[in-house]
Amino acid sequence: MNAFQVPAANIDLTLGSNKIRSKGAFGQADSVLTLDVDAPALSSFWPGLPGSVTVDGTVKGMVAKHALDLKGMFSQGKSRELGKAPVNFRLAADGSWSKNEQGIEGWRGTLATLDVQHAGITVEQDKPWALAFAPAAEGGLPAWEAGPSNINIGLPGKHSIVINQDGTTGSNGKWQTKGSIRRFVLSPAFIRDMQKLVDPAAQAAQNANTGIIDRRKRAPQETSLVLDFDWDLAFDGALTGKTAVKRVSGDFMIPAATPIPLGLNNMLVGATFNKTGATTSTANLNLAFDTQNKGNLKGTGAIAFNGLAPNLNGGSKITLNGKLADISWMGPLTGDMLDLGGAVALNVTAQSRANGQWTTSGKISGSKVKIVEIDNGIRLLDGTLEATLRDNQVVINTLRFPSVIRIKANEWRTKKWIDDNAEAQNGSLGITGKWNLNTSKGDFRIVFDHYPIIQRSDRFVMISGDVDINAPCPRWISRARSRPMPAGPAWIFWAVCRPWMAM
Repeated sequence: MNAFQVPAANIDLTLGSNKIRSKGAFGQADSVLTLDVDAPALSSFWPGLPGSVTVDGTVKGMVAKHALDLKGMFSQGKSRELGKAPVNFRLAADGSWSKNEQGIEGWRGTLATLDVQHAGITVEQDKPWALAFAPAAEGGLPAWEAGPSNINIGLPGKHSIVINQDGTTGSNGKWQTKGSIRRFVLSPAFIRDMQKLVDPAAQAAQNANTGIIDRRKRAPQETSLVLDFDWDLAFDGALTGKTAVKRVSGDFMIPAATPIPLGLNNMLVGATFNKTGATTSTANLNLAFDTQNKGNLKGTGAIAFNGLAPNLNGGSKITLNGKLADISWMGPLTGDMLDLGGAVALNVTAQSRANGQWTTSGKISGSKVKIVEIDNGIRLLDGTLEATLRDNQVVINTLRFPSVIRIKANEWRTKKWIDDNAEAQNGSLGITGKWNLNTSKGDFRIVFDHYPIIQRSDRFVMISGDVDINAPCPRWISRARSRPMPAGPAWIFWAVCRPWMAM
């Protein structure tokens, strides 16, 4: 290839509105070739070929030692959307084509300038980047090498990500890479801007349906979560190495009408890949969340990999355990239809089967459980919960709410009966049953023991008895949303099963 020469490349081509010009030569140490391409209608070269291209720059030297400096643009029109907006680029590099000590022929050089712009996204590097490539190396397969580099990615909304690439190599189907992303800022503004970037039409429709804006109300303060990403991975038929995401500072806001801060103190999600065979490995997972007042959650797991693909058909296992000191933050997960409260402790495991399905097992317990649905008069307070997970079913062994007399009846006989009757003062509502996570169906038994189902100063109803309910939650939810329903067993069933639907 080093004998390749173009002694004279003087071109002046016009095709319709397209113009291609070049001047100079290539193939000698002092050769200089200039390019000037202005092609506003690529369809003139080939029917149906979209867009336009402009390129200008220089190519110097010869195959053995050369340098190039090019800039240009590809456009498909005036759109500014992702994938349709113009692409502007600037590329400057120098290098050589030669044989290495092993007699393998390839290119080695330095990428001095990389600057790409598209749809508000920019990609730049802040220092020269050493690169090498051989099309047919060990085993006749390509080989490549990329030295350390810092790639700066700018995103719409003035967001930025810096990829610290510590080195990447690959040969004969094997590769290894190491790097990090420091202080990545995950904020509500970032999420909104990325949604707008990916689907501007949906974002515009959402903005058009925001309704009346009361500018007297102070907008909720937004909090950002700052994260670090690290990776050190290798592949030689099986994946090895480690990767991790950890919190540096800040907090995460739970989406709701009024966003709720999660109160993060610590967050870590990590994976270590250990080789178990020529083409198999296991990813050992580590998960930790700690909050100021909402509790903590820790998890471990193991996922089998075949090459680069996770094998979820048996052998994968994930275990979570923790204490949620206050579950009120889960209210938005039910569509803000319920006011939840109390503390929950859990120790659950999910295990994959050979058919790709997952089974669950473990225990869930709760104290001071609160389920309130004010519009329909449901106020279940100070509850205790004992539940188990078994074969993708949540089994409620016991969910008991003691009666809480909040209002004294005006009618004197009712008031005297409650005051004089110990059973009326110590009633309860008990629930047992099961809920299938796969089918979203369940059956429950509700036992009332002198439980005040309606409490108003002019109307007081206390009942005893039991009710069996066997129905899918979605049916009740559909009815609840379409028309009012009276307070009672049906609504209690709905209030109890609704939180499980968020799982």
